[in-house]
Amino acid sequence: MSSRTLVFAFLGLGLAAGGVLALRKSRPPAIRLVNQFDQVEALLAGRSSEIALEAPAAARLPPIETMPEDVARKLFSMPEHSYDYDPHTYFRFKAGLNRKEIFADYPGGSFLRRTNSLGLREDKELPEPCDLRVLVAGDSHTDGALENPENFTRLLELGLAEQRPGQCIEALNTGVPGYGFWHYMGVLEKFRDWQPQAFVVLAYGGNDFLDVLNPWHYYHRTSTPPRSQAYWSKIAAAQAVSSAGVANAFNELIFFQFYPEEMELAVRGAIELTLEMQRRCQKRRIPMLVVYLPLAFQAGKVNSEMIARTKEALALSDFDLELYDRLADRWLGEIRAQGVDVIDLRTVFPANREHLYWEDLHINIEGHKAVAQAILPRLQALLGN
Repeated sequence: MSSRTLVFAFLGLGLAAGGVLALRKSRPPAIRLVNQFDQVEALLAGRSSEIALEAPAAARLPPIETMPEDVARKLFSMPEHSYDYDPHTYFRFKAGLNRKEIFADYPGGSFLRRTNSLGLREDKELPEPCDLRVLVAGDSHTDGALENPENFTRLLELGLAEQRPGQCIEALNTGVPGYGFWHYMGVLEKFRDWQPQAFVVLAYGGNDFLDVLNPWHYYHRTSTPPRSQAYWSKIAAAQAVSSAGVANAFNELIFFQFYPEEMELAVRGAIELTLEMQRRCQKRRIPMLVVYLPLAFQAGKVNSEMIARTKEALALSDFDLELYDRLADRWLGEIRAQGVDVIDLRTVFPANREHLYWEDLHINIEGHKAVAQAILPRLQALLGN
């Protein structure tokens, strides 16, 4: 077992945390951000010079072909010591990880990241056959900055097992840092032969909408807008306060402030991808539950020193911080209208929810408990039906 930097979160649209997010015992956490925008821009510009979809089609889900490994490695940051290419989900954890991750917020200053032979955050191999399997998709929050037994997927598994004594129960944690809506749909396809009886998606408001865009442009053969110096200056100002804050919240906010037309595309893409997952689940008679995970902070209720300093450095108003809620409201409103079963954790978490998150804005041990408590009754009802 080796001690390495903690692979934890990614930035969309050409910024990457050097492939990793390095959280050490300094405060704020130290993260090395690498600007990969040039290679992403070149890739997308090259495809956009080919035949692009007509404008009406550009607002719909495009035909999706398997993305070659060399392309996936340009669009997504995947350091080779932690990730392998995957034809369904673009990348995944390497199998058999078993290493100490240094993380100051965690009790004792570190936790063990362990994956099984499928690259899942599981301490054991999956039994086959099994009486009940729940497939859980998500990003770094689902992956979790904690030990595997503390993860909400494991807590769901234990809760379901209490209702089904003597049965084999599995809740598969497929969460990986950097995942978004495209990856969630890939998870559904990758594990279809395992015949899950339910599919749970935990979508995070701090970067999942932004992460729609690169693959969307790739498949539509369109390009992203050129970044202005003012945009990069804002990123630098936010990073001077906290690179974790940039990765897990403020990159999305800054980008959509500068490029609102891309925000419209991101929300539309999130809606289309969610509805496509719903169609596939319905075809296979699998109940799907979509759970929205909000950010640690709310406009008008900022207690975190890091968030307050970033807000001041970027001259953000409460209206600016409400952007995350506006994005979520539009997405959730549309998919609910189309019959998607939704849990909005903004209505479940307490009014002041910062205590459910680590300083770096990922949900902590208590946060995972709260997520499991919110999902379990709804999941039990879906499985009961």
